[in-house]
Amino acid sequence: MFSQLNITVMLSSLEIWSDQNKISTSGHADEILQRFLLWKQKLLFQRSHDMTYLLIYRNHSTYVGATYHGMACDPKFATGIALYPKKITVEAFSVVMAQLLGINLGLTYDDIYNCYCPGPTCIMNPDAM
Repeated sequence: MFSQLNITVMLSSLEIWSDQNKISTSGHADEILQRFLLWKQKLLFQRSHDMTYLLIYRNHSTYVGATYHGMACDPKFATGIALYPKKITVEAFSVVMAQLLGINLGLTYDDIYNCYCPGPTCIMNPDAM
């Protein structure tokens, strides 16, 4: 997906919160995103990074995540959260991550009635999972 934009996505670091969450992960996606943004601004300013995502496991979830549309180049808002519900596969979660990264880069979900792609499903199609 990102090769057409001449962008390479790579994991540069990983922090696992194994003993306890550093922020509350309850509530709506936008609330969690705000708490994560504050945590990031206080504690991650010392580490080199372009974009930061918090991955949260959920038994059940009504949303897939949240991010700031088109703010990937703004260090303050190049962040997002992604929820990994129990019911989806790792492959489906990779589609969620690609869509959230795309939104952060300024892409939008495809209009399924006015969008054509050569493959069976476009990655920014809301039904791509």
